[in-house]
Amino acid sequence: RYVERALVVIPNALILWLLILSSSELVLLSFLKDIAMRYDYDYIGLESTNDNSSAFAEHFNFKDLGDKWNYLISIKELHIP
Repeated sequence: RYVERALVVIPNALILWLLILSSSELVLLSFLKDIAMRYDYDYIGLESTNDNSSAFAEHFNFKDLGDKWNYLISIKELHIP
């Protein structure tokens, strides 16, 4: 599947680094959503995930793109408590 306006993040490096800086998954998701909205992106994608990043994606209702290693969520569907 091709998504025209996706913000793709490689979580094995970037997600871990941002989590260390933010110290919170919710702060990280809020940051990514703000960036996506600022630059008019419709989706946030997680690419080439490891087991921990896959669990993170599933916890926040990212959609599995069919291989358990790539995930996508619409900005409209990303609800941050």
